[in-house]
Amino acid sequence: MFDLGMRRRLQLRELPLLAMDASFVTYQQLTPEQVRKRLDELVTTVRKYRGHFVLLWHNSSFFVPPWPALDPVLVDLLTGR
Repeated sequence: MFDLGMRRRLQLRELPLLAMDASFVTYQQLTPEQVRKRLDELVTTVRKYRGHFVLLWHNSSFFVPPWPALDPVLVDLLTGR
């Protein structure tokens, strides 16, 4: 990363976002099983290239339908099941 104002390189590392809960449900309109499959594919690819898996899962997703149906998917992802 670069600070244009100071005209110098920053000692930061930017990691791209690979997955976001809202993308799966709101924009792509995937079912929980489709979300699980897509996350598995992403994790497999990240492991293959020894990368970093960056996930954005909004805390509001736990309480508003249809989001709670994805809770088991998130738990499985985080526990490696």
